[in-house]
Amino acid sequence: VINCHLPVVCKIRERHAYIASVFKKHRDTNPVILCGDFNTFGNFLINVVAGWMFRVACSEMRINELKLFKRFAHDNGLSLLFENVITYPPMGHLDHIAISEKDFQLADKEVLRALHKSDHRGLLADLVLIKPTQ
Repeated sequence: VINCHLPVVCKIRERHAYIASVFKKHRDTNPVILCGDFNTFGNFLINVVAGWMFRVACSEMRINELKLFKRFAHDNGLSLLFENVITYPPMGHLDHIAISEKDFQLADKEVLRALHKSDHRGLLADLVLIKPTQ
């Protein structure tokens, strides 16, 4: 299980590079659950506001980070368990659970609607580890 809380105050490409580097260390040897608050903004207007607040370069503001993360997951055999879910109202889908498709089967999932003293909605996944055939 790789759990990340990536900073909002950094370049979009730096966040993406960090996720990729952590994932690459574990993808070949273990089943992977990659989860956490990745601060993946996927809306141009929110990018501009957040970019202005956190002094992000204009060229970075044009990047749809949510699409970039989805492409990364697909290219690396990860299945995103929650798509198009608002986890940080009203800013968007910042939190994720991604699993290595070959290693897990999804039994159940839920978005916790109550915030429970958090500013993010919780994501809950019930997973079954697929035993390799010998």
